[in-house]
Amino acid sequence: MHSIAAGTAIIVIIIHNINVVIITTAFIVIIIIVVVVVVVVIIIIIIIIIVIIIVIIVVIIFVIIVIIIIIIIIIIIIIIIIIIIIIIIIIIIVVVVVVVVVVVIVIIIVIIIIIIIIIFIITLIRNFGSPLLRHVCPRIDGIRLSTGFRLSRTGTSGTSR
Repeated sequence: MHSIAAGTAIIVIIIHNINVVIITTAFIVIIIIVVVVVVVVIIIIIIIIIVIIIVIIVVIIFVIIVIIIIIIIIIIIIIIIIIIIIIIIIIIIVVVVVVVVVVVIVIIIVIIIIIIIIIFIITLIRNFGSPLLRHVCPRIDGIRLSTGFRLSRTGTSGTSR
């Protein structure tokens, strides 16, 4: 009897030990699985956060680049408009100056021509006044001009007699 009881006790102890080993092993496996799952989830969350941060940084960099390009384009357009306005102002100034210079030159030339014609006429009247007037209109010969000069047969004399 003792041997059956001892055998049974040994079988019970072995079964108990096997149960303890199985439970312990299962518990360790469950702990390992939980730890692995938690670590994998943490790694996935970290990767997702890193990807989100990278996407946000790329979007921010893209937006900054677009804003800088828009600002550069606006500055270039403003510079081109200013250059065009300056060129138009310079052209207007040059045209006005050229027109003024041409008008002044024309006025000076006209005045010089008028003075030359007047001098020519006065010279003609002084030198050839009397013979010319005699041929053109003989009755005017010998009358006084409004300037005080007197037309006579010998020409003009400066004395108003």
